Amino acid sequence: MADYAWERLSPRQFEHIVQALTVRYFGATALIWGDGPDGGREATFEGLLRDPCTGEEKTGYLVVQAKFLQRPHPDTAAQQAWAARHLRSELSAYEKSPSRRIPDAYIYATNAVLSPSSGGGKDKVVGLLAGFRERYGLLFAVPWDYDQLGAMLDESDGLSTKYRWLITPGELLHATLRRFNSEPILAASVPAILQRELVRDSAARLTSYLTPRLSPTSVASVYVDVPVRLAGTSGPVTGYDDSRYALHQLLTELTGATKVVVTGGPGQGKTTLVQTLAQVHRAALLDAVDPQLLSPAALQESSRVAAALRRLALPMPGTARFPFWVDAVAFAEHLEQSQEADRSVWHFLARRYATLIKTAVDVPSLRQFAYTNPTLLIIDGYDEMAFFRQAATAEHIAEFLDDVRMSQLDTAIVVTSRPQSYEKDLERLGFKLWQLEPLGPIDAISYAEQLIAATLEDSRLLERFRTVAFQTEIRDLLYSPLHVSLILSLLDGGQDLPRERYNLFAAYYDHVYQRERMRGGELGKFLDDFRPLIDVVHQRAAFVLQLSGESDQRSNALSLDRFRAIVHSSVEGAAPASGNVEAVVEKIIRFARQRLVLLVGVDSDTIGFQIRPLAEFLAASHLLRGTRSRIAQRLRAVSRSAYWRDVCRFLAAAIFSSEDERIGELRDTVVVAYQELDHRAHSGVEALRGRGLRLAIDLVADSGLSVNDPYFHHFWPSMEQTTELWTNDLKKLAYLAVAAPASEEWLSALAERVGLSRTDEVANDTCWELLNLLAKRDFRWSAEAARALLDQASPEQLTWMLPDVAVPQVVDGAALAEYLARSNPHVVRRSSFHEDPTGLPSWGRAMWSILHGTDGDGLVSNLELDGTGWPLSGARSIDAMAHYRDLRSMPAQAHAGWHDWYHVTLLCADAPHAVDASGLAGVVEVFHGRERLELLPWPFVELRLSATNAPQRLDFAPWLEAENRWMEQGVTLIDVEAYVESGALTERIRHEGFPFSTLHWCLPGSSRSHTGPLRTILDILHRAQPDQFQRRDTVAGVLLLPICDHELRHGGEGIAPDLAHRVLTYAVGSSVTDTITCPTAVAALSACTTDHCFRTHAERVTRWSWISGEDHEQVEADRVLRRAGLLAEPTVLARLCTRIAARTSNSATWQALHEVWLGPGQPAPAPLQQLLGATRPATLTDRDLHRALRSCRAEQDIDLWDLFSVISRNPAWDQTEKLVLRDRLALLNNEPWVLNSSVYLDHPTLTEPIIGRQLPALGLGAPGAG
Repeated sequence: MADYAWERLSPRQFEHIVQALTVRYFGATALIWGDGPDGGREATFEGLLRDPCTGEEKTGYLVVQAKFLQRPHPDTAAQQAWAARHLRSELSAYEKSPSRRIPDAYIYATNAVLSPSSGGGKDKVVGLLAGFRERYGLLFAVPWDYDQLGAMLDESDGLSTKYRWLITPGELLHATLRRFNSEPILAASVPAILQRELVRDSAARLTSYLTPRLSPTSVASVYVDVPVRLAGTSGPVTGYDDSRYALHQLLTELTGATKVVVTGGPGQGKTTLVQTLAQVHRAALLDAVDPQLLSPAALQESSRVAAALRRLALPMPGTARFPFWVDAVAFAEHLEQSQEADRSVWHFLARRYATLIKTAVDVPSLRQFAYTNPTLLIIDGYDEMAFFRQAATAEHIAEFLDDVRMSQLDTAIVVTSRPQSYEKDLERLGFKLWQLEPLGPIDAISYAEQLIAATLEDSRLLERFRTVAFQTEIRDLLYSPLHVSLILSLLDGGQDLPRERYNLFAAYYDHVYQRERMRGGELGKFLDDFRPLIDVVHQRAAFVLQLSGESDQRSNALSLDRFRAIVHSSVEGAAPASGNVEAVVEKIIRFARQRLVLLVGVDSDTIGFQIRPLAEFLAASHLLRGTRSRIAQRLRAVSRSAYWRDVCRFLAAAIFSSEDERIGELRDTVVVAYQELDHRAHSGVEALRGRGLRLAIDLVADSGLSVNDPYFHHFWPSMEQTTELWTNDLKKLAYLAVAAPASEEWLSALAERVGLSRTDEVANDTCWELLNLLAKRDFRWSAEAARALLDQASPEQLTWMLPDVAVPQVVDGAALAEYLARSNPHVVRRSSFHEDPTGLPSWGRAMWSILHGTDGDGLVSNLELDGTGWPLSGARSIDAMAHYRDLRSMPAQAHAGWHDWYHVTLLCADAPHAVDASGLAGVVEVFHGRERLELLPWPFVELRLSATNAPQRLDFAPWLEAENRWMEQGVTLIDVEAYVESGALTERIRHEGFPFSTLHWCLPGSSRSHTGPLRTILDILHRAQPDQFQRRDTVAGVLLLPICDHELRHGGEGIAPDLAHRVLTYAVGSSVTDTITCPTAVAALSACTTDHCFRTHAERVTRWSWISGEDHEQVEADRVLRRAGLLAEPTVLARLCTRIAARTSNSATWQALHEVWLGPGQPAPAPLQQLLGATRPATLTDRDLHRALRSCRAEQDIDLWDLFSVISRNPAWDQTEKLVLRDRLALLNNEPWVLNSSVYLDHPTLTEPIIGRQLPALGLGAPGAG
């Protein structure tokens, strides 16, 4: 039987399949019930019925009821409890509703897995059905569960053809071809694209840099999954042994809602990861194609992919997606070269596929394809574009996301980037950040084993690699697949491994050179005769690539003309001993277009390097040519640029590892240059970036400095400096601290820095993380120190400490469970363990799930308000609490907060049943104001708002039925009216109503107008009685205000100021609303008809959070500001002016700001008037800025972030003035996080390229000549 992924369906799709099976087995006379109240039935049949167990026949009436489990829990016991609970609810409806016709036969269809074991879930469901059958004398009452439905589909060829594409990957391509059978070109193109890309993208990226014996034929043959950290999320999904690995996560957890940025260092495997991901999905889709239609190469590669998944113990994707591959640099070039109408991801893909299959591919067909099929957009190399290109690309990604959302496409998106070049500009679009982790020795050995196994079987080579992998001086160089490949290649060549980074790459370059030379022939002889010249060409070409990338980052290749100029200049300078200059130039170009050591033809008219770190190494070698004073100047220059950072690392490592005394004498220059980077007197605002500190740590790792080296202590950070480091730097420092080893003084300072403060937090989070990172490196002292701190910690302090604790080095699963039991679940922060801890008892696992639950866990999903396209997200299902039932076995001495949770679990586990309202209110009171309140089921959250109006007895049965109704029928305007009148806790919720108080502020899924329903809802609210005002205001705040905001931000003509005013009039009374957009606030305030109304509304909305709309610069708030200047209190006026100034660049509005706030004699203090007035920022002294900062905090309640936003909107200043002023303020306020989240100091349109502008002074010649 096929393994069907039923969770891919929506409830309605599942119902349709159940209905189709009913027709298949009972005949065409079966009656199918459409959308709307179905009276507990998806299909009925009247006619001859046959008992499937006894064969007895009877003419009668059959009811088929379907119940769909949207998010099946990994534990089948939870699924069985869910199925039994919903069946009880359905069957009890026959007793409570005398008008409901009793059937003669009953079928209960569900996608839940029902265990066939004795006493298992199927027995419980069958027992419930048997009781129902005996009570009413039915012929039969049977379940159709997960297994039964799958078997029935397998036996139904027609239904397999019609429906299987929805739930199995293999049928996706067949469905696609059938869907496009009216367009034969497009139909033929889909498999053609898939198999051509499968074959073309099969090559491993590092193949050309390995020895011939180690060169694999396919990336699938050698891929080893790489570790990943899921930053900014609730952590890896539990239940998988390998959940901390990237490909495993992407294959098991990828959905249409996935938007991920994967970051990692050079050679760490970002591109190989997404390349393999794309190959897996292509192979899964092609599995549905007749093998006779595929090329031998495609069949072979599909077989390799399948073998790789078996080797890695990874499943085929539950949903096979068509991969849309976008090379970021190529896409940026497409945007520059295309007409405005053709600048989109869709046009880029259409052109790409047209080139691939030599057939026209139009954008409408491509969009239609994405509309009807799951897809996967991969954008590779986001970091290889300059900043201004990243911004443009992000805009087009945002437009693509708009298409995905509005067209409801099932499209996942994965982007790759280097971490230092990714400035979080995609996170505002909802992307999550995944960080590839360095390989540990075990992962490195696994990769080496697979590479050797896939190419040759040489146990001696593998044993040699294992030996060096655990050597202290080599181990930390094996942090990426690139470095493992380098070292394997060197070992295979019989060489000893240098421990210094520069020397390692130099040895590798020499290794590849000698390999090519030994091949003989014309190329071999040429390499033998012209080694110095070939070295110069490589170094100059690499430098020019790096240089050109400083302004546009087209750093992957050089045009033939530019490469020819470099070669010509190099040949002339080298004065070759034989042959004329032109002949030598042409030979070099001809060889390079195929392969010349590390130079390769990227395409027909460009030449470059396939691996960027090697190009950076060669660029650093170029900078080493020249006098000592020149090299010192160059080092200082490249150390000040984030873009040149890796070149700087190679250059500094070369200085410390060189045996040339002339270069070695520059060590003091490196020390001084790095210290100056972090000194404000030398670097100004740039000192806040901490570049010198990070480069110093890199140098210790790259040069192999020992603790006994006199230079070591110049680069090793003090404990004070350590607190400024981020996680990736801390990991590197932890590795080095173990290898060095760290001094006793440093370790003592670390222990003192961690400490336990009197507050709920540890004294220093960074040092606590470092302590555990040291423990992960098996440093015994740190593990003992961490355990001692855990033993001393309070329940609230454990909240902060457990997420970063090293498992199992500091605590094993059993000890972790004990600490979890001691922690306070009511105050825990939303963070995650870095790894999925193993060895936890079942109750400990339940605790872990609660501590790291997210807003998406257990939601009643896929709901929207009928007629608006507006998603209703936030109501958590009662069934969600079944996941925590294992708390029943927790220790009796566990923190009282866990017993509160278990109480809630018990209340929900036995539903449906009735409870006393006061008892339930007591539970809510315990959670009131706590971070975990929103993780409780929706009735508990609703009771917080409606406790005074709730019935004395509260029944879970109608609440469960209501959840089913929302999932099956959606939410309508009738539910809005019912909620305002009766709330969501009464018997009425069974048929009408929805808990609107549980909703989150969210964006719409459609751009169509919402003004019709908006006015209808306003009429409903207008009829509310005084005892209904609280619920009325809640609906206005969580539903109408977001709709109004959306319309105004998108130019909705139906939202007049008076309509916005009506919405705001209700919303200001809501206790669950605290967010508004600038356009809505301005529109609502402008429509206030009385002074009292204006004052009241202005005072309330200026206390809310304001967000900007897309057209915020067009907001004209001058009339509102002038009125506020006359009516508002000074503090309210200051807040209003700040909010508006931070969100509009409209000249009329800024004129009004000067009149009522910033002008002479106005409420803003003189320093603020001077800062935000028309004065040119360059005339302001640091003293002026300091006074303005102090005035903002003390007198105007303006924080630094608000001030930055206001500065950015001032239309009197140009962009450079705004950015420089922001930097100066950040320096005065000592806010390095502000700088670390921006890139404007390296912005090529604001400053000349840092190296390009200094070429003559650095003795580097003209860029064109290299």
